Amino acid sequence: MELDLLKAELQDLFEENKIKSCFYLLKARLKRVSERYDTFIKIKRRFNALLDQKIHDTIDFHSRNIETNKIGESLLYLIETLEEIDLATEQQSTHTEIANPIAVFTAQDTIEEVTEFFNLLNFKKVSVFRTEDFSDTKYDEFDLIVFDNKDLPPCFSKKSLAELDLETKEQILNRVKKMNDVINDSAKVIIHYGEQLYWINAHRDRVQAANSKFSLYARIKEVIEFINTYRV
Repeated sequence: MELDLLKAELQDLFEENKIKSCFYLLKARLKRVSERYDTFIKIKRRFNALLDQKIHDTIDFHSRNIETNKIGESLLYLIETLEEIDLATEQQSTHTEIANPIAVFTAQDTIEEVTEFFNLLNFKKVSVFRTEDFSDTKYDEFDLIVFDNKDLPPCFSKKSLAELDLETKEQILNRVKKMNDVINDSAKVIIHYGEQLYWINAHRDRVQAANSKFSLYARIKEVIEFINTYRV
């Protein structure tokens, strides 16, 4: 019965494309000294190698899809062929996922890629929305708001803004208005993910800035840790 429940949970995670969670759960439940665990380690190494390539953009889309499918097939076969003898008597410690709800607004074409990126980083409850749908989103339900502003050019000051072409200027002002709405209508903290933006300087107590994947991860963890520390 326990094995059936474990398989069902793993298959649900697999179907939801929460592959990292599958690995964490398997690591926690598998008996360490066994051929099954050795197989698990080999699949995990392949998965980690693929993640390294994806994060650093050293693999093309076609090759990435092929390797992702191969790893998925190996992982699913491992799940389907698990037996009671493969399970440890005590559950091992595993990674802790961050369960705070986070809203991400992006202007990127593929929401799936943005969602996948955050899933890889152990953020369990991330909801990704298109920036254009901001007014229809109840962002007060989230602990943290991330604006993916990588589509905006650097804008160091209002003087710099005035020198931009009309379309770009309107694009920046429209995004600033959305972030201002969050500042004015809630007590939420914002993370601006993008190039330097003059608007941030006047809102340092409520806005954190990140300009790379590394700094974005660090800023999110810092803000969430701060929130969880002062809350009861």
